[in-house]
Amino acid sequence: MGSDAFDTAAALLDSDGPGEFLQRASTLELLAVERVDELTEFRALEQEKAQAERAAQAAVSERDRAAGSAAELEAAAQARLVEAKESYDDVTSERAALQGQLQQAEILLLELEGAADGRAAWAEAVNAENAERDALAAANATEAASGRAVPPTTGRVTSCYGSRWGTMHYGVDIAAPIGTPIYAPEAGRVLQAGPASGFGLAVYVQHPDGSITVYGHINDYFVQAGQQLTVGQQIAEVGNTGQSTGPHLHFEVRTGGLNANRSNPMPWLVTRGVSLGGGC
Repeated sequence: MGSDAFDTAAALLDSDGPGEFLQRASTLELLAVERVDELTEFRALEQEKAQAERAAQAAVSERDRAAGSAAELEAAAQARLVEAKESYDDVTSERAALQGQLQQAEILLLELEGAADGRAAWAEAVNAENAERDALAAANATEAASGRAVPPTTGRVTSCYGSRWGTMHYGVDIAAPIGTPIYAPEAGRVLQAGPASGFGLAVYVQHPDGSITVYGHINDYFVQAGQQLTVGQQIAEVGNTGQSTGPHLHFEVRTGGLNANRSNPMPWLVTRGVSLGGGC
């Protein structure tokens, strides 16, 4: 017999009479019920505690898995960044090598054309080209200060808006050496800047009247999406990226949206007092 049962029996037997016996029995019954209730509540609390511990363990495991996934994602991102940098370095090295080959070819051509010192003649031509660019930049700055629109770049118009080789050419091509500055003809906001299908690299600028100008095949760009531009601000430089047959700027004007109506850019330029000096 257990100790609790023995104590209960002793308490009943120690009664002075039937009345006290019944009273003690009733009291002990109430105490037993209360004890059962307390035991039931205790067991419920134990179950809640166990459930809370399991939930906490699950949360810790989930946190550890999330931390592991985050670490894996960070490692993958770092690997992609390293790969992209290596690719960029390779392209930069290749570009430098090609520019060196181009320089040698230009020097040789000058010598074949009769230059006594091809390298000196090449350096003189480069200096003249740089002086022309500086003069254009100064002129653009003067125009910009007066609030007048400026040409998107300097060069020779080689292709106009319209049908070309059986397909539609939606812009004006301006041939110029790689690196020639490209300017915002008037104030606006950059919509996009970076890789573009067919254009290699391109910049898209929206102007106050809602029209959008496009600058394709660029070599590099110096603006970012959302940036506000002033008249004459340099946004890029002429290049030969994408589906291009030679260094030039492909200039477009779109109205009604980024990929909407692509209209002839010449009237857009003319209404702003800008002439490209070509036959378009």
